[in-house]
Amino acid sequence: GPMNQVVHIFRKDCRRLWPSIAAVLVLTFLHGYGVVIDRGGGYAIGFSPYALVFVLAGLSGILLPVALFLLVVSVIQEESLVGSDKFWLTRPYHRRRLFFEKLMFVLVWAVLPMLLHDVILIRYFGFSLSSAFGLLLWKTAQFGFFLLVAAALAVLSASFGRAVVLGFAAVLITLLTFYVVMQNAGGELVGAPSATYVVRALLAVAAVGALAVVAFQYRFRITSVAAILGVAAILACALLARFWPSSLTVHWSSRNASTQLQSVQVRPDANLTDLARPRPAQDAATQAQTAYYPFRAEGLSDNVGFDLGLSAQFESPGQRPVPAYLGSQVRFQPPAAGSPRFADAGGPDQLVPFAPLRPGDFEGLKGADSTLSGTLFLEGFRTTVARVSVPSPRKQQEFVIASRRCKVESYQRERNLALVFDCVELEPGSTARFQVRLLQDNRVILPSQNHGQDSSAGSWPAFLSPIVRINFQVEFPLPAAAGDSAAESTQGWEILAFAEQSVGRQQRDFRIEHFRPAEFGLQAWEQRGVLRAESTGTQSNGGTSPRTQ
Repeated sequence: GPMNQVVHIFRKDCRRLWPSIAAVLVLTFLHGYGVVIDRGGGYAIGFSPYALVFVLAGLSGILLPVALFLLVVSVIQEESLVGSDKFWLTRPYHRRRLFFEKLMFVLVWAVLPMLLHDVILIRYFGFSLSSAFGLLLWKTAQFGFFLLVAAALAVLSASFGRAVVLGFAAVLITLLTFYVVMQNAGGELVGAPSATYVVRALLAVAAVGALAVVAFQYRFRITSVAAILGVAAILACALLARFWPSSLTVHWSSRNASTQLQSVQVRPDANLTDLARPRPAQDAATQAQTAYYPFRAEGLSDNVGFDLGLSAQFESPGQRPVPAYLGSQVRFQPPAAGSPRFADAGGPDQLVPFAPLRPGDFEGLKGADSTLSGTLFLEGFRTTVARVSVPSPRKQQEFVIASRRCKVESYQRERNLALVFDCVELEPGSTARFQVRLLQDNRVILPSQNHGQDSSAGSWPAFLSPIVRINFQVEFPLPAAAGDSAAESTQGWEILAFAEQSVGRQQRDFRIEHFRPAEFGLQAWEQRGVLRAESTGTQSNGGTSPRTQ
């Protein structure tokens, strides 16, 4: 019967391709094992008998995709669809049954092991499958797309070697397409996170094209027409990348932004006082050619803030428009930004620095009666804080903050207290910034050094692993009166860990009439007496204790 024929071909493929199957299974296991043992900074393995295992685990991120690609190509090339001298054409093999057997083979030996790999890692690191369900769906779809492209290349090739050559060509075309996408996704708002909308659209078009190629070949076996379908899909992707409407990205970004950010209004207000001193510009020359204007943010929730970006220009009668950029980073936070919910100082009122894109333009602009207009881009974040006791040396303290599960160790390094963090999150990671402070007798101590990358924020899940692992170290100066033992000198101290997670992007238009840049330099604001005194590195938090969330 039909099912018996499918089983017969499946058993034959398993028997002939068992080395490729074994390679995929072993590399899948080694990849998961590498995620588990990863502690950052590599492994000191020397001449251990397990040296080869560690090396293969480290290389599995490269070797496993290659092995999967070769497995899919090999199983399809067992009954190549190109040419008329294949032995299966003289046998009673129905092409529809052949298609279902290849599909079953790929599901059993590629998709199922990878799904099992993901589930085991998710449970090993303590995450629930319900919280990771959306990730598993998206990651399996992404993985399936990779296998589908490999199948499309295989059904268009007369031999295994030609399929591999087509694979290299596909990689080059993919890199070129991504380059076009990133060139097209210019501007402050349409940055890397927003460009994922373009990439998702491209993947959808490419997936439909690859599926059409595979289905057409197994149904009609006309290679020239199938190749035309593949080329049409590539052209459609290129046209979509080139002419993707940025307004659509803006619309989707706004819809997907948190309602807590949608309610925020940002307005220029020249009468604001008690303003924080802005961050210094790159150099004194740039600072002298930067104009500052106060803006007020209204409608912020008590644990939501945003970083600012802008696209603006000065317009003066009889002169060409002068484009401006943001002179230094600006962060808006709620009125209670001094509360323990936030790691750094800030508030709802800030001086926004406007610097001409071309430095030579400032001289002709500074005395002119200009209009400053443009768009503000709000990169929103939600902050969460955890309060943890400083662990004794050689002991671990576990805690959970936002979507991170962390372990922290401490040790004394000369006159510094070092805290080593090992944190895991589900892909693609959501913590844009992770800041650490020490709390001693209601005084907040800032770190003196940071080692390693503490951010995990991503917009795209990894191809292979469902886990993001972050390892980093923070050092704090010990008081001069502290004893020789870190355990004694830090007894009763606590760690304040602040995690910031993205809540999306929004944009706001603005317009300021009668703007004379020379009247809005930093020195002019200092002379008006509207700037607060600078804060010091060690701050008091007024005795207020933060909540653990």
